[in-house]
Amino acid sequence: MIKNKLLKCIFILILGFSVSLFAQDNKKIAQTGFQYLSVVSDATAASMGEAVTTLNLKSSSLFFNPACMTEMEQMIDVSASYNELFADITHNTFSMSYKPADGLYGVIGFTFQSVDYGDNFFGTIVDPSVESGYRDTGNLNPNASSIGIGYAKALSSKFSIGAHIRWNKQDF
Repeated sequence: MIKNKLLKCIFILILGFSVSLFAQDNKKIAQTGFQYLSVVSDATAASMGEAVTTLNLKSSSLFFNPACMTEMEQMIDVSASYNELFADITHNTFSMSYKPADGLYGVIGFTFQSVDYGDNFFGTIVDPSVESGYRDTGNLNPNASSIGIGYAKALSSKFSIGAHIRWNKQDF
């Protein structure tokens, strides 16, 4: 019985190593991925290293844990942030939440984010026919934006649910 288990473990190890031998070599040419969505604009969240998933940040909770909006005491909350970063990058966020009938119907929220990366970008495109392997495409003015809607509902005094759906766009 122990011998069968040992043989199975050896077989799995050999199979795992042999599969990795056939892995393809990835050549990374460029990278994107909506990284602006991971920039923290809320001062409280930034000062706590983004460890705020259980805190009541009112409408800003939409960016971290939408369910926390149910702990709002007021009916309407608005939050806005404007950050100037290095290399002429500006990052703006806006959030608003509305709690009708003292939360009887839940809390609805709206978010907006935008990033302007400045004018100091020169574009290139991969072109194997050119000796350098790329060619210039000229000046770029990249920007990105996100619009979202969220909803949260307290199911009991100790349990809430929430969701945040966003439409994201990057323009290079």
